[in-house]
Amino acid sequence: MDEGQAKEWMKAALVRAEKALQRSEVPVGCLFIYNQNVIAIGSNEVNETKNATRHAEMTCIDTVLAWCTKEEKKYEDVFAEVSFCCL
Repeated sequence: MDEGQAKEWMKAALVRAEKALQRSEVPVGCLFIYNQNVIAIGSNEVNETKNATRHAEMTCIDTVLAWCTKEEKKYEDVFAEVSFCCL
């Protein structure tokens, strides 16, 4: 991954975090990348859903699992580089 692409992905995560803040959520955004493509993007949905497990990472994992099924990929083949929030 080159630095320019990493910055673009970080900007996308920050935009998602800003949208979460506008919905009165903790401002966290998350992306999952596979073969240089965004396959999932999420943000905190804890307050909106009244479900303490709906952190950005978890909403993305749900999307990744659905993507893996659709694309016939093993979820074990999808790796993530993340900075987790304190759940």
